[in-house]
Amino acid sequence: MPRLVVLADDMTGALDTGVQFAKDGISTKVTVGTVPAADCTVAVCDMETRHVAPRDAYAATAEAIKNSLAAGAEYLYVKTDSGLRGNIGAQLEALAECGKVFFAPSFPKNKRLTIDGVHLIDGVPVSQSLFGKDSLNPVKFDKLTDLLADNGNVKAVSLKAGSPIPAENGVYVGDAKDDEELADWADEIVKSGVKCLSGCAGFANQLQKKLGFEKSKAHEKYPSLPLLVVCGSISPVSLEQLRTAKEAGIACFTLEDAEKNGVGKMVETAEKEGAAIIASAYGDGDIGDPSEAAAIAKRLGKLVQEVEDEKYMAVMVIGGDTLMGAIGAMSGCSIEPSVEVESGVVACHLSYKGKFRPFVTKSGSFGSPKAILNVRDHFK
Repeated sequence: MPRLVVLADDMTGALDTGVQFAKDGISTKVTVGTVPAADCTVAVCDMETRHVAPRDAYAATAEAIKNSLAAGAEYLYVKTDSGLRGNIGAQLEALAECGKVFFAPSFPKNKRLTIDGVHLIDGVPVSQSLFGKDSLNPVKFDKLTDLLADNGNVKAVSLKAGSPIPAENGVYVGDAKDDEELADWADEIVKSGVKCLSGCAGFANQLQKKLGFEKSKAHEKYPSLPLLVVCGSISPVSLEQLRTAKEAGIACFTLEDAEKNGVGKMVETAEKEGAAIIASAYGDGDIGDPSEAAAIAKRLGKLVQEVEDEKYMAVMVIGGDTLMGAIGAMSGCSIEPSVEVESGVVACHLSYKGKFRPFVTKSGSFGSPKAILNVRDHFK
């Protein structure tokens, strides 16, 4: 029976939040849909609600909450994008029907902070950041109370760091400029007995330290392995990571290369040189029509499936849509988070065709410039 159910709007987010618990040995399972896994302490549901209409996101969240409570969940956690993309207001509207909600979207390790009720990315108001220019979910509001009211029927109240959470039911948004202030909010959650929570992986990491869940699961060890990176993200963060990897000498191939010549050449290069990359774009000039993104994700996902069918190696997938393309192509697969290579870069166990194999995921907007190099070195 899960004690905590995390409701995520995309798979990379589901994994980077789930790993906050898994990395400390807490039994954690990730599933797609609105029904949580039963045989774990922390169940994570990837509902794929980021790109749907707000009312559809509300309905999916309400259904997942009903299923979670029926499964005996003690805590509910709506996982939000740290850049505030998606249907956060609609999801918190559904969560608020269960009781008092506390929302802390800061992720200090990734320079995403809430100060005076305004969300900042690298010190810039979120609407002026790369998330304000997102092709699918541009963020228009900097003030969290405005964002929640626009996207859902939520009248939220902002709280300064260190404030008590009021006794009255409502939706409360907490400031946090660092991990210490997030940890203070986690202490306040335990003290005040709030059970309906929301935020990204940053707040989840602080909560897992305070909730007292049993730690028992050992991590599976893998031998030294070559790495194949498959990237469908066109985020400036991902493009910088690709440039850094290329400058370090990692062989880079295009999606068209892989489809024309077969993915075997890229696999052979990875086996010989330690790593190789297949990407849909390496720079702004390679970026095509946004309407083709879903099709590109499926094509890249098919390549991942071809590799996993034939080879035992480490595979890294960059971008949430690409990850879902891969999961869709690998019928019957499942993924369990294990450890973080670095913040937002999650090493997982992929179960596919009866075998566990190493699998790494990363949201397009997460990670240091050396993220790909760090994953390569992790598997050495």
